[in-house]
Amino acid sequence: MKKLGIIGLGNIGNGIATAIVEGGIPGAQLVAVLDQQETPAY
Repeated sequence: MKKLGIIGLGNIGNGIATAIVEGGIPGAQLVAVLDQQETPAY
């Protein structure tokens, strides 16, 4: 389950929701930053 917080699936909303459940606010902020960096240019 912890891997879901890291993946984020490129979706900031889902990433934050997963991170809050798993690690609280700091986790949500980390995932949000990762999602911004991993945003694909399709």
